[in-house]
Amino acid sequence: MNTAAEEILGLPPIPKPKEAVSVQKEPLKCDLCHKMFKSFLALNRHKFRHFNPVTCQICAKTFSWKKSLEKHLLIHKGIKPYVCQVCGRGFRGKSDLNQHFYTHTGEKPFPCEVCGKPFADRSSRRKHYLVHTGEKPYTCEICLKGFSEKAHLREHSVVHTGQKDHKCQLCPKQFTTKSSLQRHLSTHMDLRPFVCDICDRAFKRRNALQDHYMTHNNAKPHACPICSKRFARKYDVNLHKVSHSNIRPFACDNAIKHLR
Repeated sequence: MNTAAEEILGLPPIPKPKEAVSVQKEPLKCDLCHKMFKSFLALNRHKFRHFNPVTCQICAKTFSWKKSLEKHLLIHKGIKPYVCQVCGRGFRGKSDLNQHFYTHTGEKPFPCEVCGKPFADRSSRRKHYLVHTGEKPYTCEICLKGFSEKAHLREHSVVHTGQKDHKCQLCPKQFTTKSSLQRHLSTHMDLRPFVCDICDRAFKRRNALQDHYMTHNNAKPHACPICSKRFARKYDVNLHKVSHSNIRPFACDNAIKHLR
């Protein structure tokens, strides 16, 4: 309320102080799926999904929101309304198109939380993450060997057919897979096709590059089963394990001193 002097001078009314808004400090848990949320609003929105699912009439897949179902239906119709102006590739969602643009700009804004390797899109990062979790959802029907990526399974399946379509241009040798040929080529020359996106250091083998990525964020995912000491590379663990035995494979003790 204004004072008498303020009313005479025609001043605007003094606004009442806003009531303090309660801030939820502790995370809130959904009692149905145990997912955590920062606010009551986010929790209530999430709970709505449990009670009002919508179902695709073609494949019976269920969705929490009608908008998600509409986007999903584009898969069955083969419609990709969002088209890249650079290469003409089509996408079902605008967010998919936005992420695709990074492949043209060279940007990789989605780093792996474990090893720091950057990716242009979330789906590539999601596939890569299986390397760290050890999950191998794609299994060969013949030998039951598991793979983290579908493309690796496809490449592996040729091993069982005996086909050798990948020929070395420097010698008569032939290989069943492209990766085997690439590994073989390194015996002819100093080829290092696996390049670090952070420091440009190159490696002959993919697993060597994956181990190298750990050095950028000091990640040490490999633990010694005897003393629990951690290392960035599996090779270093194996080398370190020698220190727990009486075996001395090296002529000079300094060779493994830094790993003890």
